[in-house]
Amino acid sequence: TMRWMPAACVLLLPRSPVELVAGVPSAIVRGPVAPVYTWDTDHCPGRRGSFETNGGCPNDVQLGCDPDVADAPIKAFRGLDKSVTVLAPVDLGSRPLLGATLDTAKHGCRVYFNSTLNYSMAACACREWIQSPYILPNGSIYALTHMEYHNESNQVILWSAVTLLASHDRGQSWAHAKPAPNHIVAASPHRYADGDPLFGFRSPSNIVRSRIPGDTQHLYAFVTTGWGAQDRFGQSSGACIMRTTDLTDPASWRAWGGQGFTVPLAVNPYLTPIPTPESHKCLPVTNMTYISLLWSSLYSQYIIVGTHDGNDSAGWAFQLSSDFVNWTSQVAIDPNGLVTPSGNASKATPPSPIPGSWIRREHNGTAIYWLNGNKTVRHWNTVGCTPCGVPACTPAVLHILPDAEFDAIPEGPRFGCDMIGAGGAGVAEYIYPSLIDPKAPSDNFEEVGENATLFLVTNNCIAWKSASKCTPWDSDGIVHRDIVSLPVSFAK
Repeated sequence: TMRWMPAACVLLLPRSPVELVAGVPSAIVRGPVAPVYTWDTDHCPGRRGSFETNGGCPNDVQLGCDPDVADAPIKAFRGLDKSVTVLAPVDLGSRPLLGATLDTAKHGCRVYFNSTLNYSMAACACREWIQSPYILPNGSIYALTHMEYHNESNQVILWSAVTLLASHDRGQSWAHAKPAPNHIVAASPHRYADGDPLFGFRSPSNIVRSRIPGDTQHLYAFVTTGWGAQDRFGQSSGACIMRTTDLTDPASWRAWGGQGFTVPLAVNPYLTPIPTPESHKCLPVTNMTYISLLWSSLYSQYIIVGTHDGNDSAGWAFQLSSDFVNWTSQVAIDPNGLVTPSGNASKATPPSPIPGSWIRREHNGTAIYWLNGNKTVRHWNTVGCTPCGVPACTPAVLHILPDAEFDAIPEGPRFGCDMIGAGGAGVAEYIYPSLIDPKAPSDNFEEVGENATLFLVTNNCIAWKSASKCTPWDSDGIVHRDIVSLPVSFAK
């Protein structure tokens, strides 16, 4: 899915770097990592569930059945009363941060959106992440939205698209801007076929209004193409720039095709075959992912900030442009020794003996159940009698429970040895960068000055999955993620 697909390293399209008027641009982190939302202390009341359906939760959101974390870059806007709403998107149970200013916004427990979970491919409304809000003068808010179509039986993502949602109550609730599937903004002109690797459009940037003379009627945004290398249909991987003059019309966006903004992306091959799919391919202009698109008052140019060369572990970078199409080479943001972009996870000593207890049940063969230390969740696997090197079927180890007591314990996901072995500490990785200037004059935070804030989501190191990889999931199937911030300064 979106949250676990690694950001691919793809080659930047060859183009001549654009010379700056004067000086050499640079950026540096100028302060330590600061907490914005800490899951362990700030998550909403009730037992939190994992991303998918575990622990007996139905396939929708109710108290205790959603992760209460951010699963995409955060974005912000000011309402008509100038208070700030920060969207922290996730597919199930999206909750905002609210405050008088960006710096004072705090996590709230009111859910502003849950995915539609429509499993018709033609509807293009399965799992949804609202990512790019833009408030209009009348208070209506429109947002580009990342949509993933998941296999209903196992929840594996098959393809993705970008759609348009709208809110007319200050962001408290959202709906498709037009009835599905007429809310599509960008989708592949090709149908999914069994065995296809993951493909489609995804992860839109925020939206900015053009300041180019004669072009101020246009709004611009980036949309990422693909999940790695060029897909089998010939759509190059990277980030395409697109624009519209009517934010309320999902089909009005046109992407850059190499000669102009002429490429319509709002297609639906599941309703009718697309006769000329090649006319719906855009030309990427950068390989950054999770892009923040802004106007830089320091450089008097547009600036994009995102993952360096599309690699989550390589840190963050920026590029500049005067026309949205021709961008300078990427300039790395210097971490200044204050943050390690690839994370700072450390491994704990494995507990001995392993906490919890084992149960053996005959269920389509031998199933070994492991109860976590407080016996609140049971995890199962169809393995032999020595899971993770533990002789679980011996009388000295095997724990017997009456059927009624066993049945009363909620069932979690299959156990892995990482769940019952070594824990960890620190940050496994920093993901989903988002650059916002708290002092930006526009209500959509479209501008950035010399100083700004880089927001990040952390995958916290909870358990070691292998010799070198840490996971944010604990033994209850609960994912631990925080939102943090870094102060960043630009110079020329």
